[in-house]
Amino acid sequence: MKRKRRKKTKRRRKEKLMHKLNIPIQDKNSEKVFKTNTGNVLSRGMAETMQPRLWLHAYVIDAWAAILNHEEKMRSDSTKFRYFFDTTIVRDLLFDGKIYFTERCEKFESIIKDTMKKDKEPATFEKVDLVLFAVHQKDHYYLISMNLKDQAVDVLDNQNSVAKISNAYKGVPEEMILRFCSYLRKVKHKSASQLENVEPQRLKMNWRTRGNSNDCGVFCMRHMETYMGDSSGNWTCGLHKESVTQQQEIDYLRLKYLTKILLSDINQLRKKIIAQTEKFAKKSPQEIDALVKKGWEKRIGRI
Repeated sequence: MKRKRRKKTKRRRKEKLMHKLNIPIQDKNSEKVFKTNTGNVLSRGMAETMQPRLWLHAYVIDAWAAILNHEEKMRSDSTKFRYFFDTTIVRDLLFDGKIYFTERCEKFESIIKDTMKKDKEPATFEKVDLVLFAVHQKDHYYLISMNLKDQAVDVLDNQNSVAKISNAYKGVPEEMILRFCSYLRKVKHKSASQLENVEPQRLKMNWRTRGNSNDCGVFCMRHMETYMGDSSGNWTCGLHKESVTQQQEIDYLRLKYLTKILLSDINQLRKKIIAQTEKFAKKSPQEIDALVKKGWEKRIGRI
């Protein structure tokens, strides 16, 4: 038990150090801290948005999607196979009414093919059970889940809205169903016709919020990590109801997820980050506090 506590304390210390290091303390906000062979890139300034109460940069969620797809390749055969699309799949261009529907469908399909090709996955979705789309719509992040096995479409959103889905999301979930099913028909997927007639459902989750607009990106990342397609009401992502406790949990997830992103096996800059963190850790607590304070003072206008 003591060994577990020591291990947990050591991990938390590393996470906090890495978080402090990723405040651009020497005007290095353009320095790359994350890079993959599929084209995902994060600068130090983008990583800085993982600091508490800051609006998350979309590229952070895109990096998270890449990491989760990498982890899915090591999953157990007994678990559902999930595939994640990052925020680039849903762009304003795709929902621009001035562009013909067929042209928008073609653009959507080309993004799917390019993404799957980069990830070396069959673009037929033959073995995939759950397809998850991270959506960045105006100033909000949420998740759309397409369950190919059970023919269900779920919207996972931390905002506790009472508006109808069609009004709350301006028809985006319905449009996504049409686009994706159009693609599935072309690759002759057996679920295409059934899924096309499914109405999207917004999951009722007791951790949804009314007064938190800055952390929707972190909620989205948490939902991506934990959702396995169970829309029966039994699923939980491990967060408390909206409260001080929940805010503390969200702040910790920012620490945890940033560390996981930077130390991921798919990060080609991982060794550099480890070396920088080890060097930073050798400074005295007073030096670290002074550098962090200086970094925060420079933050305004940098993000």
